[in-house]
Amino acid sequence: MKSTSIRHLRESLALLPMEGLAPVSEFYRRLFELAPEVRLLFKRDMDLQAKKFSETLAWVIAHLEHRQDLCQELRELGARHSAYGVKIDQYAPVGSALIWMFQRTLGVRFTPKMEEARLEFYAFASLEMERGFSANSAAARWDRPINPLTSAYRDDAAQHRPSPLRPIRVPRRPAAALRQPARPGAADP
Repeated sequence: MKSTSIRHLRESLALLPMEGLAPVSEFYRRLFELAPEVRLLFKRDMDLQAKKFSETLAWVIAHLEHRQDLCQELRELGARHSAYGVKIDQYAPVGSALIWMFQRTLGVRFTPKMEEARLEFYAFASLEMERGFSANSAAARWDRPINPLTSAYRDDAAQHRPSPLRPIRVPRRPAAALRQPARPGAADP
């Protein structure tokens, strides 16, 4: 990310009046207008959620120069969102609500350069979150039991034989992994 973009991101966040969390509350109000189905994902107190979101925004902006740490944190955030039941297609209304929050709160102080930097950063952040989301989803698919109707899963590996009463784990590999050569340099059939 360019230094001018980083400067614009920091300036736009510094201009937000965050003492009462009003901008973040407006963000959530707008998000629920754009995607009402996501409201059901928020089971905690919304004031606490707004505070957490505000802290996350501040942390991200403070770590823009530390790309490796930032990418790792964004991927972990995406993995957590996967576990909460978020869908990847719900990231778009989040980005729209975020830009709207800056436009509405800052008015003319939210310059086109700031908006461009925010859009560029959100594209980067959502891509990293999607990577964590997808990795978490793939891991969940890999380890699920054969019988999805059985919620009580016990690992039978210690007994070295499957139980007829309990599901066994069968790895489900993505199709792309199955098409890869078995060893480096081997040709595809």
